[in-house]
Amino acid sequence: MGRSSTRDCSVPYYVNLVNDINALLNHLYPTGGFDALYVSGGSYGTVPAQMLYGAPYDLFPPGRKIVGMLLLNGFSPLRHHSGYAKHLSWNNWASIGPPTRIVPFRLLQRLFKCAVGSKLQSVEGATQFLKATVFDEHTVIEKMARSTVRCCQNWDGFMEVSDTIHSDWGFDPRTLDKEHSAKPVLIVGSENDHIGGSTNDWL
Repeated sequence: MGRSSTRDCSVPYYVNLVNDINALLNHLYPTGGFDALYVSGGSYGTVPAQMLYGAPYDLFPPGRKIVGMLLLNGFSPLRHHSGYAKHLSWNNWASIGPPTRIVPFRLLQRLFKCAVGSKLQSVEGATQFLKATVFDEHTVIEKMARSTVRCCQNWDGFMEVSDTIHSDWGFDPRTLDKEHSAKPVLIVGSENDHIGGSTNDWL
């Protein structure tokens, strides 16, 4: 979901991500004038954080300056996590679990898009959706609803979440070299988080 353009799907997700972050860092620091990078993410954002942390240095030279990673209610690289489905919440099981690998044409994601997308076409609908799912404070909800309506213009990223989590991340965490694995990782979880954190134990 969002307003960004659709990525080039002929290139693996982790390569697109690394290329984008390389471009961003080159734009922000044209002379490479930064000493340290900290990567972090929460829930689904832990996937790109881990991709950057483990990216080969020939593909992501700034990775040498990563000094640590913080994961909040993280997801494991499911391709390497056998038995992951037993640890997923019901919502995650339906959105990224085995059914998404079996049901063709991203049918589950398309159904979700129809169900939720129809509610996010107006500020009123987005407000009702946020009240039902997130919180109930009018001014905050209305502001967030306006932002939600503006951002839900391209669903391509949402449609490939399951594919991305199941994809090759460019490395296997169990076989990272010493230079990568020597950098500290902090994993924070909560038993009350029903979106992320299902696979923190594996991490």
